[in-house]
Amino acid sequence: MAEQHADILMCLSSICHCLGEREKGLEYAQAHFKQRILVEDSKPPAEQDGAFRAMAYTELALGLVMNGEYEGAITVAEQGRKLLEETPEFLEGDYWPHWADYHHAWALIGLDRAAEACPILEEMLEWRRKNVKNYATESIK
Repeated sequence: MAEQHADILMCLSSICHCLGEREKGLEYAQAHFKQRILVEDSKPPAEQDGAFRAMAYTELALGLVMNGEYEGAITVAEQGRKLLEETPEFLEGDYWPHWADYHHAWALIGLDRAAEACPILEEMLEWRRKNVKNYATESIK
């Protein structure tokens, strides 16, 4: 049930962000972060999932961006990206850490540092051009 609890908190955070309820979204993102890290830390090391752990960081980064806490969002997004860079999918070239990069870029834009955000997004688009067969029509999600 602990993992399902984390999933529900993630869904609530995401729904609140979509509805523009940013403060509530951040509350759920923080609760999701705590619960997800608790779940992953309780697993034996061989069963811990860096992608699930990273999801906690990237959702928290979104919550921070939505609430204007841009410096914190950058820190958390970068931590999430580092975790995703360790996943087999990333190491094999089958995955790009889109969510961490989105939230990092938006935080930079919020700090009026769009020039720093552009290379992050351009690198993401370049990876998609090279790796997504239907690049022009497939959703980035």
